[in-house]
Parts: sequence; C-alpha cells; structure tokens
Amino acid sequence: MVDPLANALGAHFAHHLERVERGLDDIARRLHGPEPLPDAMRYALLGGGKRIRPVLCLATCTALGAQAEDALAPALALELVHTYSLVHDDLPCMDDDDERRGRPTLHRVHGEDIAILAGDALLTEAFLVIACDERLPHPTRTACARHLATAAGASGMVGGQVRDIRVPERSAEAFRTMHAEKTGALFVAATTMAAEVARSPQPLVDAMARFGAAIGEAFQVADDLLDNADPTSAHEDDVNLVALLGREETLRLLARCTTTALEALAPLEQHAYPLRALARAVQDRVPQHHAS
Repeated sequence: MVDPLANALGAHFAHHLERVERGLDDIARRLHGPEPLPDAMRYALLGGGKRIRPVLCLATCTALGAQAEDALAPALALELVHTYSLVHDDLPCMDDDDERRGRPTLHRVHGEDIAILAGDALLTEAFLVIACDERLPHPTRTACARHLATAAGASGMVGGQVRDIRVPERSAEAFRTMHAEKTGALFVAATTMAAEVARSPQPLVDAMARFGAAIGEAFQVADDLLDNADPTSAHEDDVNLVALLGREETLRLLARCTTTALEALAPLEQHAYPLRALARAVQDRVPQHHAS
C-alpha cells in the first residue's frame, strides 16, 4: 500500500530529509564512550523512520522565511529525543516489544541495561547538540532547549507515558490528553523551535504551536485508525480512540484536527503550501477519511 505521508515527504521535503539523514550520520560518527554504548546509540538512531519531526521543524523554519540550515540542530535534537523515547517504550517494563521497523529492538540486541543507558545518552545528546550550535545566538538556543525540555518532560512526553501505563481512566478525553503529551508535544516543539529560530513574533510562535499540536494529534489519531484496521498490529487488550469512539467518529476527529492545523497556518499565507501538503498527507494516511 502506498503511504501518502512518505510520498509527501519525498515530493515536498526530499532536501530536508537528506539534510536530516546527513546530520544524524554526522552525530553517529562522533558518538563516544565505552562500548557497546556508542554502537547501541547508533543502532537506534540510524534504524530508519519517517523523520517527520525534524522535517517538520525544517519545513516550518523555511515557511517562516529563515534558512533550513539554521534550524538543523533543533531538528536533529528532536530526532534524538524521539529515538530515546522509542528505545525506552520498547523495554520489557513498558511495552515489551521485540521488533521495531523490521529489526530486533535495542534491548533484544544489547540487553536492557545498555538499552536504558543508550536512551539516557540519546536524550542528553539532544541538548548538547542545541547547546553547541554556533549558528544560533545564545537566547535562541536557550529558547529551543526550553521548548524541547517542556515537550520531553513531565508535562509532555514522559507525563504522557505515565498516563499510558498507570492512569486507569479510559475515556476518549483521557486518551486525547495522553496523546497530546506523549505524541503531540514533540510536534509542538518542532514548530515552536522553528519559529524561535526564525525570530518570529510571539503571535506567530503561538500560531505555530497550534499547528504543531493539531498535526501531532492528527498523526496519532491516524495511527489509531491504521492500527485498528490491521489485526496483526493490535493486541487483544489494546484500547484506543477507535475502540472508544467508533471508526466514523474517529475519522471525524481526524478531519477536525486537520482543519485546525490548516487554519493555524493562515498567517503564513502562500508560504504555508508545503506545510498544508504535509497536514493533508497525515490525514490521507487513512483511506476513506472523508467523514461527514
């Protein structure tokens, strides 16, 4: 099956993808520490993936009138944080997954101890990448670090994971809150860090935050719909938005998220075209999405 999101990334953002992959390769080459830690970090970091978060950061930066290269360090930091989160999510004490992206998960290759430490090291490397980026003035580095820390921490991704594993409430609203923290927060960081790099005024930073939150929720809602349609990807006791709302209402939620994302881009006028294409591609991952 053709993936509209992968197609959109290739069609509109191939130059950003290439820049991200080169940047990750550069980071991987200079990783150091006692083995097998650097090898484990490389295994996780270079294991593939759509790279949608760093691409979103670069694309937002250019849509705001700045150079993509100026946002490369924050973009790469996003992927480092995202990769760390996947390594920890896969652990036996979390989701207990044995495979990711067609390969054994990191703890299956290097053991739980090294997987935990590799995740820790990837997280801290993200902030080192931002701190050492001499292209950005110090106030911008500080602002980017603040956005990323907020997204990754207790009020963001980590908090969302706690809700996932420990909070018993299983309502649609609770799931949306969890998704906003666990998934959406990094999308918000992608767009707001880009706005900081572009030295956008606060109203535009706020608009980009709304765009990031909406496209992040759309991405997760689409994942839930795709998981529900694929019996091989679901566990017997899995509960997601489709189970709680039904497929048609979840499709309508996806459409609303996409509309919200597109509306947030209004201040960018014609410069928003690539970002609009990305938002629509996230929605188009799910067939027959036109819910009334």
